[in-house]
Amino acid sequence: MSDLLGSAEADEIEAFLAGLSDNTILALPDLFEHWAHPTHQLPPDGAWTTWVVLGGRGAGKTRTGAEWVRAQVEGATPEAPGTARRVALVGETYDQARDVMVQGDSGILACSPPDRRPEWQATRRRLVWPNGAAAQCYSASDPEALRGPQFDAAWCDELGCPAIDKGTNQPNVFLDPQSSENAVPYYSSGGQDRVIQRRYLQAMQSHYADPANNPVSDIYEAPMVDMNRAFVWAWDARPWPQFPQLLEAWSDGLNHARGHWISGRTHLVDLAEVVREICGRAGLTALDLDTLVGDVQGFQVRDTETGRASLQPLLLGYGVDAYEREGQLAFRNRSAKPVRALDPGRFAVSAQAPEQYELSRAPEIEVPGRVRVGFIHPFKDYQNVTAEAQLPGSLELYATGSEMPLALSHVEGERVAARWLSETQVGRDRITLALPRSDSDLGPGDVIEVPLGNGPQRFRIDRVEETSARQVEAVRVEASVYRPQPDVPELIVGRARPGQGQPHVEFLDLPLLTGEEDPYAPWISATREPWNGPLAVFAAPQDYAYSQAAEIT
Repeated sequence: MSDLLGSAEADEIEAFLAGLSDNTILALPDLFEHWAHPTHQLPPDGAWTTWVVLGGRGAGKTRTGAEWVRAQVEGATPEAPGTARRVALVGETYDQARDVMVQGDSGILACSPPDRRPEWQATRRRLVWPNGAAAQCYSASDPEALRGPQFDAAWCDELGCPAIDKGTNQPNVFLDPQSSENAVPYYSSGGQDRVIQRRYLQAMQSHYADPANNPVSDIYEAPMVDMNRAFVWAWDARPWPQFPQLLEAWSDGLNHARGHWISGRTHLVDLAEVVREICGRAGLTALDLDTLVGDVQGFQVRDTETGRASLQPLLLGYGVDAYEREGQLAFRNRSAKPVRALDPGRFAVSAQAPEQYELSRAPEIEVPGRVRVGFIHPFKDYQNVTAEAQLPGSLELYATGSEMPLALSHVEGERVAARWLSETQVGRDRITLALPRSDSDLGPGDVIEVPLGNGPQRFRIDRVEETSARQVEAVRVEASVYRPQPDVPELIVGRARPGQGQPHVEFLDLPLLTGEEDPYAPWISATREPWNGPLAVFAAPQDYAYSQAAEIT
């Protein structure tokens, strides 16, 4: 009927409304069957016991669930009984069930007309309708609470977590300026965090894979929560990476970086698993990877290189140290969190080293003032790009850099360069001291806090030499270098449309055609189908500070 009204002329609509009674017109906005989308907002035909609403954001899933619950509990009049009297509202958490299913903009309270609106009893976490029907909120993390009560119907929500800092604090919020749920989770910095999204999904799967948390039903002889039927919010039907990059087609592409989407992220691999595979190829299986954190978008390993050569760019790009501990090769993300505050009164001294400790600082000329890193950009057709970090006024200072076969965004590449530069500057300060045997548990990679004249300083142990005492060499570290930044990777917008590929460019070594050419200047040939030139040519004597040198028209 709504489709017919939408396509009718104005006089036809007026005639239709004129034929309705006042009560019918007042009730018309609350007749969901009249306005619902028939393909996914109404129950399917047949005697179904379970049906799933699978749709993108804005498809009306919450409204569908709320209206379906109303249809089950309400009768012909406000006090008349419906087909269900006891309903379970199952959300990921109690708060999510309340905030979305009950009190949300499309929740049960907002959808109910005044004479049928249920009462929300906050202390009991339930809704009570005028006809006596009740809907109780439950958390999916507490399936045991569902035992006992005999429910006539249940409305269950999907699980999901945004790829944002501290997303698990409030997994139901969504960063979208056009959404009523537009917010960042509690205490979140607002930066992207793909790792926490992955860990959330792994935690949900592992929790319900444990029979102690997911008992088998005595009635249907299957686990209470069937994770094979668990739906993750959200896998988008729009093709990736066209979504999110084609903003001219889909304006919500900017939300992808910190949203709930797993589209474009299912191919990511845990850093620990990449390290495990590389070490396994080299014959190393005694590994400690329990606390190694990171996700890898792409990494190139050459068949002829050693395991050490493969690991080196990974350790550099992700800020990881590797050292031997108790017969295992341990990998740890760098941090400045001390494992122990040392008492100078317990430092070992000897005739060769009468001082408690020795501080040294590397000359400024030996420390790079500019760092460049090369990497592969996954959203630029895997082209090689460069990021740079430098100190103010450091153009004439020593520069260093590295080419890493890692797939990174510009923001991530710049973060690697900035961390590398900061580490080299802070690491100019070194300390040498001797520890007693009672501190034999301290080893390379551990951060220690040493009280100095200007206050306590933190150092990361680089080397330990076992003599009559434990000779320790360590470099200074700063907590700010490793503090997570609220970064959001840039969105590469406007990928080439089908039929418009990247230009093909060749450098040509040709004979002098007229004799007037510069014999040292190269020839460049370029083509593209279709040609939509001109094509700008940039040049530089080094791998930075490019300027335009020519234009191919």
